[in-house]
Amino acid sequence: MLSFPAGSFQAELITFYEDGSAKRIFPLYGQTTAYWSIEEEMENAPYYDFNIAGEVLHIRPQCIYFYPSGKIRSITLWPGDEISVNTPAGIIRTRLGVELYESGKIRSIQPYNVYKPLMMHAENASLAFPE
Repeated sequence: MLSFPAGSFQAELITFYEDGSAKRIFPLYGQTTAYWSIEEEMENAPYYDFNIAGEVLHIRPQCIYFYPSGKIRSITLWPGDEISVNTPAGIIRTRLGVELYESGKIRSIQPYNVYKPLMMHAENASLAFPE
């Protein structure tokens, strides 16, 4: 388990900034093959509680991206998962995840019904908010 200002998380894969601080963690990082599916990998993925925009959301993150300070920059969801986030534009449902400013305010989100090709992570989504 790794500890950050937002909580403690398990990690099978960690990437780092040049200064040695954690950049991204992947709670699970199994390789899907003909013998192990993404659905089987998802079944083992842990849920965590995150405080986002003043609400506690129970999320199963595929990846958590951190600022060098250890605060969360974004949370990317597993395929098929969905959360509703209280944004400056109201409640937005997303299947991708949410990006935050270092202050914790919502930076961007990809609404679930807006198709944006090739998005694999929650950063720089189509609906962005000023800090």
